[in-house]
Amino acid sequence: MPTPSQRRTDIRNKIKTIVEASLTHIPDCEIFTTRGESDNLEEFVCIYFDEGDRRKQHSVVDTDAEIIIRISTKTEPGLEDERLDVLASSIEQALENNPTLDGALFEMFNASFNYTDSPGGNYSALELTYRVQYSDSE
Repeated sequence: MPTPSQRRTDIRNKIKTIVEASLTHIPDCEIFTTRGESDNLEEFVCIYFDEGDRRKQHSVVDTDAEIIIRISTKTEPGLEDERLDVLASSIEQALENNPTLDGALFEMFNASFNYTDSPGGNYSALELTYRVQYSDSE
């Protein structure tokens, strides 16, 4: 049976595969399964867990968690939100089409969003927060 860490890694990688496929029309957009920034890129996406709660009932362990998909761009000033929305639209549609990640999750839904700037001010970003529910039991 996979450990909780292995299961989280698997979920991040499944989301990465879907995001990559949804952004094939965007050249040079890198996808990472970690937090952080890349000063060398114009656009990139980071996929990571923010927090989660596990509960056990009898021998079954289920998890409710938040996954952040942070889309970052260095587009022209004044056009940041429009560009972020274009990127987000492709990602949101692709994830809507596979809300269980081929059975890895019970469900996943877009719970919130937040427009931000990077701490260094180099990027504008859109954070999509997805709530996910899955089993840590086989």
